[in-house]
Amino acid sequence: TWTESSERTWVELSRLIGYAGFVVIAWSALNRYTFRAAASGVSVAAVVVCVLSIASRLDPASFPPNVMRRPHVPRTLVGPDLDQIARSEPCPGCHR
Repeated sequence: TWTESSERTWVELSRLIGYAGFVVIAWSALNRYTFRAAASGVSVAAVVVCVLSIASRLDPASFPPNVMRRPHVPRTLVGPDLDQIARSEPCPGCHR
């Protein structure tokens, strides 16, 4: 095959199609009268994201923990104890 991983290729292709769709929608919906308002909205959103990321670095206790749920894995599979892995610290000095 021409790619290392077919799954990753499809994921990246879907991401590219999604971005292209967003560009097509923006291109078709905006004109010279609405462009300024849309650009202002995108700029404000970018500033808000930057402020929140800086604030979460300066005071992480003010933000909820990043909790991800593990997918259900049937106990019939043979392998490592997933609960023990989930409880263990991922790396020295890392925070959860």
